[in-house]
Amino acid sequence: MDALLFDLDGVLYKGEQAIDGAAQTVRWVQQHNIPHLFLTNTTSRPRSALVKKLASMGIYIHESQLLTPAVAACQWIKSKVKGDIALFIPQATQTEFQNLTVTTPGQCEHIGAIVIGDLGELWDFATLNRAFRLLMNDPQPALIALGMTRYWRAE
Repeated sequence: MDALLFDLDGVLYKGEQAIDGAAQTVRWVQQHNIPHLFLTNTTSRPRSALVKKLASMGIYIHESQLLTPAVAACQWIKSKVKGDIALFIPQATQTEFQNLTVTTPGQCEHIGAIVIGDLGELWDFATLNRAFRLLMNDPQPALIALGMTRYWRAE
């Protein structure tokens, strides 16, 4: 074994409740210097919020130990995309893209990629129409979906 990968929701916690033994297991792995990484497919919250949530459950990690779809997308964009990016993701998650050049809502030129994620009820006609119009640009920007699920279970 080279390393451990910990998923968050359903493995370390369920909703807002820690899974029994999760904090103790993570501490044991940390104390034994076993290489590990935390993973999640959550797109609605930035790493800072997830790290804070874990800390409230007695699980202490650094943001650099957490791989999220936004982090993976940023790495891919940095290596593959030329031009600005347009974000269709929650405001809080947009902080993960702070090292990239993000378009303003009125901008429609030189778009290299369009990133979509969990906007929930913020998806409206104007927002969807803006994303569509940007996708029709020539050259066509890359479309990056942060999640491929058709639905999610939440309260």
